[in-house]
Amino acid sequence: MADVTVPQGGYLAAVRQSAIDVRTSQADYLVAYNIPTENLAASFAGFMVVDNNPATIKVEQAFMFALVRGNIYNPRLRAWWFELDAHEIFILNLGGEKTIGYDLTTEKWLWWSNPTDLHWRACCGTNWVQSGSVAFGHGSDVVVGDDSSGILWILDPMQGYDDPLSAAARAEGTPVPFPRVATGQTITRGREFISCYEVYLTCLPGEPAFTGAQIELLYSDDAGRSYVSAGAIVVEEGNYQQEISWKSLGQFGAPGRLFRIVDNGAIRQIYDLSIANG
Repeated sequence: MADVTVPQGGYLAAVRQSAIDVRTSQADYLVAYNIPTENLAASFAGFMVVDNNPATIKVEQAFMFALVRGNIYNPRLRAWWFELDAHEIFILNLGGEKTIGYDLTTEKWLWWSNPTDLHWRACCGTNWVQSGSVAFGHGSDVVVGDDSSGILWILDPMQGYDDPLSAAARAEGTPVPFPRVATGQTITRGREFISCYEVYLTCLPGEPAFTGAQIELLYSDDAGRSYVSAGAIVVEEGNYQQEISWKSLGQFGAPGRLFRIVDNGAIRQIYDLSIANG
């Protein structure tokens, strides 16, 4: 569709192809686009738009109603399962409030979320057992559905960043870092105090997801009510022997100290966190 002009008329349009230019004057106008227009102008018009990805829209003295695709509140609970990277993961979607998982292989609980929400955008998923070469090209055969964008994602356990929602950004290969958090505790009893001269992280450095990716250590001596940062370490690409450690972290007593490791694509796997106290 190259050009649409509507003067003083009632107009209904539902197109799948992009319109280069749409202009309407004093019209009741309803349009549903799967692909956005390059330009749309409306004057003295009652205007309604249903658009998956709206482009620039100019409206003068018009009543306008817009309906866009997005995540809605859904009180239903969903339970689903998949196997990824030799781990069996059981997922619970708690009515859009939070998404928690249980790793049956390591017997650990997980909490997966979006950057701006407590829940994970993936609302359901499964192993695509007959995916063929798809699994080799995308990292796994796990396909999950995104209820906020309508996109089907394939989970890649070796990729240290997310693909963006925008089609243009995906085409450019723009990485979207996200924090990965691992928390552990050293327990003390009675009046015992443990010196924390240095903390060592055993992991897989040398292959960060992007330049500048880093690992931060935080610790808490008040049962997680507050955390202190011991600093962030930038992982060096190609340095597979890089030592990841933090020094001079004082002492802690009962009930113990919580250690939290946060990285944004710096490492692929964590093996151990150890304390040098003597």
